Amino acid sequence: MESESQSEFRYRVVSPPGRSAIFVIDLIDLPASRWAEFFGARTHTRQVSYLRFLGAGGDVLDDGVWLPVDEGDGIEGTRRRSSERFSGRFTGHGNPVIVESIVARLRAAGGREAEPWSTWSEAPSRLEREAWAALAQAASPEAAEFLLGQIESGLVAWAGATDPEELSVEAIEQILARAPAALGWVIPATVVLVGVPNAGKSTLFNRWVGEARAVTHATPGTTRDLVEERVCCHGYPLRLIDGAGVRATDDPLEREGVDRLAGAASRASLVVVLTPPFASADAAANSLSEFAPSSRDVPRIHVRSRADEVAVADRREGEIYVSGATGEGLDAVATHAVELLYGRTRISITEPAPFAVRHVEALESVKNAIENGLDVASAWSRLVGEEDR
Repeated sequence: MESESQSEFRYRVVSPPGRSAIFVIDLIDLPASRWAEFFGARTHTRQVSYLRFLGAGGDVLDDGVWLPVDEGDGIEGTRRRSSERFSGRFTGHGNPVIVESIVARLRAAGGREAEPWSTWSEAPSRLEREAWAALAQAASPEAAEFLLGQIESGLVAWAGATDPEELSVEAIEQILARAPAALGWVIPATVVLVGVPNAGKSTLFNRWVGEARAVTHATPGTTRDLVEERVCCHGYPLRLIDGAGVRATDDPLEREGVDRLAGAASRASLVVVLTPPFASADAAANSLSEFAPSSRDVPRIHVRSRADEVAVADRREGEIYVSGATGEGLDAVATHAVELLYGRTRISITEPAPFAVRHVEALESVKNAIENGLDVASAWSRLVGEEDR
């Protein structure tokens, strides 16, 4: 039987208080004999893993990502590297109720709260501070796992181990090629739903969001102002926008709504064009081009809406059908959206990838310095150097 000192461990909530997408908690010197008590698995994992955090009765309090950390690797206060004790970070969902439940569980199990540590201000490098700050706002477990990977063996670790004088243009280009997908984990792309009146945009918007945010009605022109919500597709955050049906109108209020939607479509990352059953597939696209000519260069997905009104036998081959009423086809639209925005192949979370616009600009500067025989070290400092205080 273990003594009290042998079974003791500490915990520290690293993420700031309040509601957020995720929370981060350190477990320090957790005895191997108590691992299954909290995570269920028989043996401790020394790799980044997806785990469930268990309550006292075995119920699941939360699920998230476990990042094992050895002494000296970033968790302040780790006592020893030992096969009998483990330390690491658990990243779960940021709902305050969940956070309070996990903290209460650890406290009831005899855990002691460790000294507070302001991770973003005390992390050893600027890149790591940026990664932890982004982690606090991560929109999904997948985004959190990506950022943790960048700390452990991705951009943060790569920059810390790299001699800039030995860099090649090819190496920088490989990292820059991952930028669109990497930035997508952190910066939401804007997706605008476009269609003629009664195309089912607002119904699809509500289905995608998961609640009735946009007003829907059989009367054409019901939606006039822009409605915006955040959604996640395969872990990527998206800024989803609905608005007025696109058509010529003498109603000044409806016309204002059409102009606002056209403006949003022109600035979007992606436009989803909805065409009602049996209508001309070009109707909405042509109307959009007429009211928002600059949107022609924005990537588009063309879908047939109100699929619940069309028998499968009557559907046109090669077209995507979606129903806001039933949710049919929504996964296909979401998958297609992510593929158009970020490509079909996901980047590895352990490959160096720029997760901030600043990183892209700095790496472009390094590439330019190498190509033109300029001061590479000075350009490199734009990536790893300390920010102005």
